[in-house]
Amino acid sequence: NTDVITWHGLGMAAEAVKSDETPNTCGALVHSFRLKPGDDLIGGISAYVAEHKIRACHVVSCVGSLNRATLRLAKPKQPGKERVVERDEGFEICGLTGTLEWYPAENADGVAEPKAGAGASPTGYVKKHLHIALSDENGAIWGGHCLSSLDGRPCDSLYPIYTTAEVALLVDESVTFSREKCALSGWPELVVQAKRRKVDAHCV
Repeated sequence: NTDVITWHGLGMAAEAVKSDETPNTCGALVHSFRLKPGDDLIGGISAYVAEHKIRACHVVSCVGSLNRATLRLAKPKQPGKERVVERDEGFEICGLTGTLEWYPAENADGVAEPKAGAGASPTGYVKKHLHIALSDENGAIWGGHCLSSLDGRPCDSLYPIYTTAEVALLVDESVTFSREKCALSGWPELVVQAKRRKVDAHCV
């Protein structure tokens, strides 16, 4: 069975289909929706997660196109900070992967996140770790870490959609995600906590 959902948020409209059952998974649902021309890719996905109060999800598929993109690149060989590069040109979205989670507004953890632009909401906020692969007009692949702020300033228009973005989120309803600073990496890293729930017979 599926439910067709018309979702409106942050000035965006998307037709979403939520699967009630996902074969061979336990406690997981797939949310499928489309973002439209002019919407921001990361802002739109974050707003959807906030709208539906999703506590743990993975981006499993994303295809479409962008008018421009700004990415943080990998650690350089020489000592120094990772480069942030903006390219004002058209791209095909070849892949988007990562994790997102919604927090209630009263949750004090990560209180600065609403200031980070994409995903901020009066009803809570979204944290995320997303990487994207894009192809330019010559077919060359370019990718890196997706941003929601630049120089500490909120930015919700770094990834404007050109024609479409067809997104599928795998929602894991058996766990909650959070972010805690890791002593090894120095970054806030994903923490997965299992929910206490009754186990269905077909999941054993």
